[in-house]
Amino acid sequence: MEIFIKNRIRGKHQFQFFMHGFVEASIKLGFKAKREVGKGGRLQKYETKLCRGLMQMTGRLWHKLMVKDKALLVTSRGQNLFSSVFPYYRYKVIPMIWDVWPGYWETLYVDLRLLQCDIVFVTVRQMAEKLKADLGIKAYWIPEGIDLGDYCPGNDLFQRSIDVYELGRQKQEYNAVIENVLQMGG
Repeated sequence: MEIFIKNRIRGKHQFQFFMHGFVEASIKLGFKAKREVGKGGRLQKYETKLCRGLMQMTGRLWHKLMVKDKALLVTSRGQNLFSSVFPYYRYKVIPMIWDVWPGYWETLYVDLRLLQCDIVFVTVRQMAEKLKADLGIKAYWIPEGIDLGDYCPGNDLFQRSIDVYELGRQKQEYNAVIENVLQMGG
């Protein structure tokens, strides 16, 4: 089976540099790139809704129309897998998913079934286990860090004297408390 990877356009302020690192590393390993088409435009939104509707109405027929000898590896957030595949719906889709928050699970499950995915990569180990249990598909955990050069420079983690490294962007108040304690010598 020939496997392609979708080379998605990175927006100016996207935090997902690790996903682009994953795409770049895959291309270096020999995956052929498929380009992003019509990112965020009206055409993509219209065609995505049209394709979703057609695939839902004609599930068995759609399965017969799929290109069986070509697969597409697609990076996506958990809530917009279907639109991330645009316009390559006829390929066998292999998602690499980040941001798999519980609020997105229902949408993600619908998209995985609709796209008939039987292999999924995720950046959260527990989500890989959940997908295996809930959908019976092969799900594998791949950590986000591909190229360490994209992260803040410094010593390896085991060489650092700080015990708390980060609580995440959503916990700014806790990060501020930790920073104050560290500045006071705690």
